[in-house]
Amino acid sequence: MEEATPEELNPPPRFSHRVIARRGLNLRSGPGTEFSIVGSLPFDTRVNIIKRDGLWALVDRNSDGARTGTRTHHFLRNSKSPGVAASHRCRHAPAWLQPPSQLTTSWRK
Repeated sequence: MEEATPEELNPPPRFSHRVIARRGLNLRSGPGTEFSIVGSLPFDTRVNIIKRDGLWALVDRNSDGARTGTRTHHFLRNSKSPGVAASHRCRHAPAWLQPPSQLTTSWRK
């Protein structure tokens, strides 16, 4: 009988979302800009969303189920989708944050 490999015993963590902000993101201690910054997430960091509170998401960076910090979800993309999933388009975000298909091109006329 073969022994299990380390990868089989401890599979790599799976993350549901990734950071899409080129300059990275600040993590806050609560759901609002009035809360202190407790850390940062560099571009393309993988995270799990534990829960949402309005526009804010409680995130887990280590895939251990523990809270790492809070972040608006505008700059977190579903990691399984190469594009912005429809469920992640936010009507509250400014136009320049929306995917190109959401922008109007009236200024080109």
